Amino acid sequence: LLDAGDTEAARETMERALALHRARRDPRTEGILMGWQGMLEMDLGRYAEARRLLEMAIERHRTFAEVRFLHVCLCYLALAHHLSGDLEGAARRYEEGLGGLDRTGDTTNRFVFLAFRAQLEVERGRRPAAEALVSELEGLVTDTQARPFLRALLSVVRATLDLAGGASEEAEGRVAEVRAELQARPSFDVRRSLDLFRRVTGSAGSVSLAVERCGRWFEIGGSERVDLSRRGAMRRILVALAKRHPDGGGLDVPALVEVGWPGQRIHPEAAAGRVYAAVRTLRRLGLEQILVTTDEGYALEPTAKVRLI
Repeated sequence: LLDAGDTEAARETMERALALHRARRDPRTEGILMGWQGMLEMDLGRYAEARRLLEMAIERHRTFAEVRFLHVCLCYLALAHHLSGDLEGAARRYEEGLGGLDRTGDTTNRFVFLAFRAQLEVERGRRPAAEALVSELEGLVTDTQARPFLRALLSVVRATLDLAGGASEEAEGRVAEVRAELQARPSFDVRRSLDLFRRVTGSAGSVSLAVERCGRWFEIGGSERVDLSRRGAMRRILVALAKRHPDGGGLDVPALVEVGWPGQRIHPEAAAGRVYAAVRTLRRLGLEQILVTTDEGYALEPTAKVRLI
C-alpha cells in the first residue's frame, strides 16, 4: 500500500496492526510499524511528524537490538532530514545507517540509501563524491539482479548529476521515462528520489501548466494531455488550486475536502485520507514538480506558469 501511494488504506492498516500488537504487548513489532508510519508521513510531505515517528522507532530498535530495522530507520530518518532541508543532519544519519547496512549485508536497502546519499552530495555541491557513489551503484545493479525500481532510482540519480552539470534536457528526459514507468510500477523510494530531484532542479518556474477550466484535463509544458474527466474530486481540487495560484496561496485539508466532496458528511480522518490520496494520484499523473506541500496545506508551485483555459 505504501508503494502504491494508497495513503488512506495504508494508514488504516497500520493503525489496526498497531492496536493489535499493543494489545499483545509486543513493543518490538510496534517499533517496526512506527517506522512504516514515519514513511507514510513522508509520503504526505509531513516531514516533522515523519522524523518524530522514525526517532521513536529507532529507540525501540536499539532497545531490542533489531539491527537491520535500526539501520533502515536511521537512513529513512536521514531522508526526512534531507527533504526538510537539513543537509548536514541527513549526512550524519546516512553515515551511521549505511555503515550498519554494509555490515548486515542488506544489499537492496543499501542501494536505495546510497542513491539518496548521492543526491544529497549533489545538493551539497560535492559532485566528485556523488559520482563515486554512482559508480558504486552501477556495480551493485548487477548484484541485485537489476530490479526495476533500483534501475529507476539509478536513473533519477544520474538525472540529478546531469542537471548539476548543466545537461537539463538529458536530466528531464531521464526523469520523464521514470515517471512513465512509475505509473505501472509505483514505488515509495522512487517517489522520494523524484522529490530530491525536484529540490535540486529549483526549476519549477520554467514549467507551464494548463488546466481546462472545469478540470477535465491538464497539460504540462505542451506534453500530452492528462485526462481527469472521470475523476471528479481531483478535477475540482486542481481547479481550486489553480484559481488560488495567482495570489500565491494554497488550501488546507478541510478546504480541499469541501472542494473535492461538496456537501458530503465524512469523518474528519477519512476525509483527510481522501485528500492525501487525491494529491498523491495527481502527483503520480505528472504534477510532482508543481503540486507542493506548504505550511498552509497544498498549493501549486508559486513560480510555475499556470493557466486556466
